[in-house]
Amino acid sequence: MRAVASPATTLSALSAPIVNTTSAPVVVANATKKKHSFKKVSHLVLFGAPANAFRQLVSIVWLTFIATALTGVLSLPQAYKFSSTERGLTTDADFWFLLQASSFQFCGLVVTGLTLWKDASKWNWVPIGLGLACSVGGPVLYCRTLPFYGVLLNALGGFLQAIVVMWGAIAERSK
Repeated sequence: MRAVASPATTLSALSAPIVNTTSAPVVVANATKKKHSFKKVSHLVLFGAPANAFRQLVSIVWLTFIATALTGVLSLPQAYKFSSTERGLTTDADFWFLLQASSFQFCGLVVTGLTLWKDASKWNWVPIGLGLACSVGGPVLYCRTLPFYGVLLNALGGFLQAIVVMWGAIAERSK
């Protein structure tokens, strides 16, 4: 019978000494080599050879960013076509969906800002601050003007958040 390790035991095995707790024999290759941290091992597994890891990460991040931007830009004309011509109200279901999305976006930007607190340049704080303002301003603008403009402001905040995350991912890997 073959022993199958769960993900939790696999992760703990990366940082703990190898101990055979099963009755089945375990073959360990290169047990005398220097132990790698999980971060280094995960980069080797996810991105292949370490020399190509940065280039592949940048490609993945840019593709994700472009897909996010295109999705937002291409859906805006449809959203404008179907949007209401009356001022938005707090009794609209869309207002509460927008408020929920704005809250998630706000929390995500706060967490991103806190993780970049010491290492971020002043240019990282510009899109973070603007994104936070868009997250707060989107629901307010929804109730003051046509609903489309509140949603558009919230989408701009999401675009700024995508820029910050892209910069952070590239900067973290280039260290």
